[in-house]
Amino acid sequence: MNMPTIRARIGFERVVYKGQRPKYRISKYAGSSEYLGILKSYLRGRDGNLNFYLRAINEPKPDEPEIKLEVVRNSMNFTGIYQYFTEGKPSGYGCGCPFPKEEYDGKPNPFYQYRTDGFLFRFDADMNDPTNLWPTSFELIVLTGADVNQLKTLYLSAFRIGGFAEALDELPLQSIDTL
Repeated sequence: MNMPTIRARIGFERVVYKGQRPKYRISKYAGSSEYLGILKSYLRGRDGNLNFYLRAINEPKPDEPEIKLEVVRNSMNFTGIYQYFTEGKPSGYGCGCPFPKEEYDGKPNPFYQYRTDGFLFRFDADMNDPTNLWPTSFELIVLTGADVNQLKTLYLSAFRIGGFAEALDELPLQSIDTL
């Protein structure tokens, strides 16, 4: 089994924490300039930032994600995040995939061309409040042409034990303000 390559690394930081809908903005980036261009063109908010919410799913079905990453600008569900929780506590990791249809709520899906990619997440816990379920920051790794069937098993397991460390070291995050 070939491991997919990394298209992009995206760093998020929490800017607002209000109960069940903490707000994050993209603060760091590395990777494809084309992908960054789509993020900036379609998802930039009125404040000029790329803002997202993390939202818990109440009582998800077994095949549904526990968390959603939503774009603030247009409420687009960027991805569902699977395996965010382990035994009721944040696991520090998760995975997801892009919305696979050409349209989202009757509008063109700007990421349709990347529908075969996969997402891996690494979450940083709130060390000031260990009971807080929401991270202070997190990273999204976009895998090019990832086999969706392997995301939850092979890729996420490899990521948890450092399987992508060398590739990530070769793609250091930079402040989004400098890009």
